[in-house]
Amino acid sequence: MAAEIIAVKSRLDNGRCAIWEVSPEHPNGEVFVAGDKAVLAARTARVQAALGNRALVEVDKSEVPSDTPTPPAPFNDTTPGSDTTPANGGDVAGLSTSAGLVSASNASAVTKGGK
Repeated sequence: MAAEIIAVKSRLDNGRCAIWEVSPEHPNGEVFVAGDKAVLAARTARVQAALGNRALVEVDKSEVPSDTPTPPAPFNDTTPGSDTTPANGGDVAGLSTSAGLVSASNASAVTKGGK
């Protein structure tokens, strides 16, 4: 069953990010909530937790600006062996691995001073 799509706003001040989550349940595969703009999000466990700890507030969907551009779908190259395939399912931490900054193949060179 797909998660319910709701409208949310950040309750944090100074434009701080209340939540950023990558999930196929969110519109366009991710949600980023900061500032005072309402956005659509799936009611995932992390969104529900942010609502519970008062980092987010649920608002009426009519508060989502109609001129909000639709972000492009996230890049998801699932080609086996692709250097761009996220090593851990798309977590931010996986970017360093999938970008090749530190990987199993070059870890020994990094730890041995590049030799």
